[in-house]
Amino acid sequence: MDFDLTVEQRTVRRTAREFASTTLLPRAAEVDRSGIWPSEIVRALGSVGLMGIEVPTLQGGQGGDPLATAIAIEEISSACATTGVVVSAHRSSCISPLQRFGSVDQRRSILAPLARGEMFGTSALAQSLCEAGRPCVVAVWDQEDHSFVLEGSVHGVVGAAYADWIAVLATENGMGTGADLRGPTAFLVSRWSGGVRAEPPELLSGGRGAHFGTVHFERCKVKPTHVLGNVGDGIAIAQTAVNSGRLAIACVAIGIARAALDESIQFVGEGDMATSPRRNSQGTSLLIADMATEVDAARMLAWRAARSCASASPSSSDCSMAKMYACEMAVRVTESAAQLHGCVGHLTTSSIERHGRDARVTDVFEGASDNQRSIVASEVLLR
Repeated sequence: MDFDLTVEQRTVRRTAREFASTTLLPRAAEVDRSGIWPSEIVRALGSVGLMGIEVPTLQGGQGGDPLATAIAIEEISSACATTGVVVSAHRSSCISPLQRFGSVDQRRSILAPLARGEMFGTSALAQSLCEAGRPCVVAVWDQEDHSFVLEGSVHGVVGAAYADWIAVLATENGMGTGADLRGPTAFLVSRWSGGVRAEPPELLSGGRGAHFGTVHFERCKVKPTHVLGNVGDGIAIAQTAVNSGRLAIACVAIGIARAALDESIQFVGEGDMATSPRRNSQGTSLLIADMATEVDAARMLAWRAARSCASASPSSSDCSMAKMYACEMAVRVTESAAQLHGCVGHLTTSSIERHGRDARVTDVFEGASDNQRSIVASEVLLR
């Protein structure tokens, strides 16, 4: 695999790193403490081109690739994990399937303002599936009004109360002969349309500003022009969002771990070279070496998954490997950072303590680690 970045990818990294250090880092502790939704930051990200990196320039984006997005999300998350999760939900779970399966009109009227950061989009595609594998939302065809009527609730949607557009999966029912034999369908639903109600958000222990919420669809009418892709192709569309989302969350975890590593290196390096016990401890050096190795290994898995997502046949296994390893790695690295910092690393005012909480919640996004192991195993055993 070629690790040399293109000029465009290096430009994205430089832009994201500068934005993270000047805008996100000074506010990260306050976002975590208050649990506020970073609406101003979302708009600012759009103004510097970081909300639609892969969207073509004619549609308001930067014309980049999945690796450029992965690099940007790592940089953003190293400063503020909340913002990393928000960008992940917006770009990977909403923009990605819309860009790939959206109609010309959908890309013009919905994708463009999303890419510019003028609107926020989120996805309930994966969350729409109940334990039995069937969508929790039912779409009934209203012949009189010539529209779908959605009924049902979806839980665990990032930014549900703040999204302008929500992508959701629904089982068709009553749209003519054989409708119940077709697969689920993906819909683009405006939160401002009638029949959409978002409950007050729940705050997680980490990534606190990236609110989890429940969305209720109560006789919500959706025109056929807001069907995403073809009727009955919802599972394939959801898989695109899931693969992209897992890669993005892997990059969030890598950014968190990298921040903990960088702060640990700085902490260990403080003091006199000759007399500082931290600088001269072999145990400390070995721990730092392990942390650095794990961060780099996770990044390589994520970059491989990004290359896969850019190909004609993306690998679910590559995305699951990256997500599983990166999220578990972030927990190990932040725990090691807390160990190195001693009691300081456990103070509620400490950024190391925040990194630990942020790392632990990455596992809940886009499927827990055991789910990823099942996906990897099923693909590996078929080789």
